[in-house]
Amino acid sequence: MNDPYSMDVLNLYVAPKAAVNSDHASLIHEVASITKKSTEITPKVVSIAFEDLLEKAGGMKFMEIFDARSKPA
Repeated sequence: MNDPYSMDVLNLYVAPKAAVNSDHASLIHEVASITKKSTEITPKVVSIAFEDLLEKAGGMKFMEIFDARSKPA
C-alpha cells in the first residue's frame, strides 16, 4: 500500500496482567480512547498473552516505529 492518502491503520497489542480470556473491555476502551485523543487515529486494540506480544515484537528489544511513506507532492 503506497498511497500517501490512504487511511491510517494502527494496531495496538496489549498484554494485561490478568488472563487473556478475562474481560478486558474497559482496558481496551481506555487504551483506544487515549490513543485517539493523542494521535487522532482510532486504533484496533487486541488483548494477547505476554508471550505472544514478545513473539510479535521479536523479543524484549522493541523497535522504533516511524512513517516511511513518501510525502505527498
